[in-house]
Amino acid sequence: MVGMCIVGTGGMARRRADAIDAIEDTHLIAVCSRSKQRADKMASEHGAKGFCSLNEAISTQDVDAVIISTPNHLHAEFALMTLRAGKHCLIEEPFATTVEDGTLIISTASEHGLKLHFGLNGHFELCHSLLKRVRDRVGNILCAYRTLVCTAGISKWYRYLTDPKCGGFFTGAFYHFVDLTWSILWEPTGHLNQEVRSAIYGRRGDHRSFQHRL
Repeated sequence: MVGMCIVGTGGMARRRADAIDAIEDTHLIAVCSRSKQRADKMASEHGAKGFCSLNEAISTQDVDAVIISTPNHLHAEFALMTLRAGKHCLIEEPFATTVEDGTLIISTASEHGLKLHFGLNGHFELCHSLLKRVRDRVGNILCAYRTLVCTAGISKWYRYLTDPKCGGFFTGAFYHFVDLTWSILWEPTGHLNQEVRSAIYGRRGDHRSFQHRL
């Protein structure tokens, strides 16, 4: 039996908890949040225990691995705490907001002989699997173009996209496109050109667009 702890109680944390319930021989042991009330509520839905201290949650011997599903700027702090406690770790993307933090996370996992993975779910989506099959048949893909359009109802995500503390737009959304492009191209040759256009409509209908070119 693999015992899991989830840090965070947002949408992604709840999706991870549902996935844990669906996996045989895996059980959610602890849910950690700065709000004990939210931690207890989510934990009660999955037969787990709520905590508002990560140190206390991961000190439980039954916890083997931790999923970090917090705002971006907290990923490194909680990941390092987890790894130094001897627990395996999965971090939602982006796993860090600075190169220094990312390097430290990777080296810490290696030093302790622990498994470390990042929440890059797009690798397992059917459309990207099909693109890899196309690549294998037709040869190298030299140009990739993707468009992201977001509409009303994403106020929390919009906050992350525009908050420098959380890494801004690049780490909030564009990170996925860079990762998936390189994954699909595998070992690209020639010139890689990717443009992302994101149209975000706020509550008042204001339009803001971001364009990034590699």
